[in-house]
Amino acid sequence: MLQLARYRGPTVVIAGLLVWLVVLDIALTSAVGFTGGWLPNSELPTDSGVFLVTGGRLSGIRAQPEPVGLGTEKPFGVFLGQSSLGATVESDVVEQQDGLPLRWLNLHGWGSSVNLVRDVAELLFLSDLKPNIVVFAINPFMLIGIDFPTQHAFLAEEEGKNLKKWIWIYNNRAPVNHGCRVLMHRIKLGLCRRFGFDFRALYPAKPDPWKTSPRTRLAPDSPAQQAVRLEHFRKLGWFEPGRYSPESTSSRALVDLVRESRARGAKVGIILMPEHSAMRKRVPAEGARCFAEINRINFRDDPVPVYDLRDSISDDLFVDVVHPGVDGTRPASTLVAQCVRDILSAHPAPEKLRAAAHGQPSGVTAGEDAGRDPPGS
Repeated sequence: MLQLARYRGPTVVIAGLLVWLVVLDIALTSAVGFTGGWLPNSELPTDSGVFLVTGGRLSGIRAQPEPVGLGTEKPFGVFLGQSSLGATVESDVVEQQDGLPLRWLNLHGWGSSVNLVRDVAELLFLSDLKPNIVVFAINPFMLIGIDFPTQHAFLAEEEGKNLKKWIWIYNNRAPVNHGCRVLMHRIKLGLCRRFGFDFRALYPAKPDPWKTSPRTRLAPDSPAQQAVRLEHFRKLGWFEPGRYSPESTSSRALVDLVRESRARGAKVGIILMPEHSAMRKRVPAEGARCFAEINRINFRDDPVPVYDLRDSISDDLFVDVVHPGVDGTRPASTLVAQCVRDILSAHPAPEKLRAAAHGQPSGVTAGEDAGRDPPGS
């Protein structure tokens, strides 16, 4: 016969832990709500997988026998952005088309926010590599970014689990998991800065850091899927003119990134990535104008050239409203190469790169330098 008295101690401990967990869950629900509003900038942290890939590629370049970048005979450039950059730009195509002796490193994450681009750029700066040029390949909506409570509610509605929203620990397991991993990442970076640890000790070097992964051909969104996606973006506020501000957290992050890149000797440019017309016509004009405002306020004497490729490729080349498919990468990358060549010219003039119908990108005036002819024009 089973003697229950023998298990009284463990049973009391387990019951006590369950009660403590329930009390903790109720306290968290009361204090911060169902959706984790305590997250910085109301956004999920950058995924640790992005850090691993980015750090490994940077370590791989550091480990190469010949140095690269400023002050060397091997110049290189860096693209910084999010998933729209990863889907749009092929580094090897840019190298073939820009007519420059540059290698290109495409460092993209995911998350639709300049705040999260800063997380990736931090690794570049910490690696002590000094690229000759840094290009922020982003979209206007990234100046608003992802509002986590809205995103969270959208995902919860998709899953359709009514009980889940009442259990804080289960409902917020993804951001808690992300938060813990990012905390460890921050601790490691802090130790690296404090004690001068070699960056390569944190991230194993990739043997071929310039090589990119092959792209997968994906089926494009159906009209119904596209409508759901656009409604989601509407709820995030991407189509509201009043949400675009040069003082937003992502706008300030962009200013900081430009300044830090320039302080390290790099030329800097901004390229607005292609968008499907269904997306482009909904994003207000204030989105693109915000970049001119950022220049006017922060870089009046030396504005950052801004190139607008949002309408540069046709809708049939997109998988969804912000990500080109495999067939869209070469034409888009060729246009990016033209922008890069102009950025590195003596007097970059993005407003002169127009006539998308003739294979040229259209431009956004970058400040008070309008009207200058690009070299060779």
